[in-house]
Amino acid sequence: DEVPTGLKSMVEAYIMCFLRTSARVVMTSRPGGFSQAWLEQCVMMRILPLDTKQQESVAKARLLQPSHLHVFRELMARPDLQQLASNPLILSMVLSYIRTATTCQQPTGPLNRWRLYQSA
Repeated sequence: DEVPTGLKSMVEAYIMCFLRTSARVVMTSRPGGFSQAWLEQCVMMRILPLDTKQQESVAKARLLQPSHLHVFRELMARPDLQQLASNPLILSMVLSYIRTATTCQQPTGPLNRWRLYQSA
């Protein structure tokens, strides 16, 4: 959707040519940027929000230090952060934030979306 209107059809044609010869997957967070005709040629899949159990499972697999898992659980007690972490990308950012918090200077104040993006 960031491609100028006059170039969209050319970019879409190039992507389709590439797909036929090389790629098997195109991933986007903005399917609205593609024409309906182009999207009809694709298999659409969505990454669904993670539930609390899935978030915990990912955290256990990626946070190897017990103290990091403890911090994760404290943060997830906050409904706003638990809801943010239902997005797999945001969850990865939270886990990265936790792992680096002891080795790097992190922004002060409570963790929120803005601070999370600032630390990334």
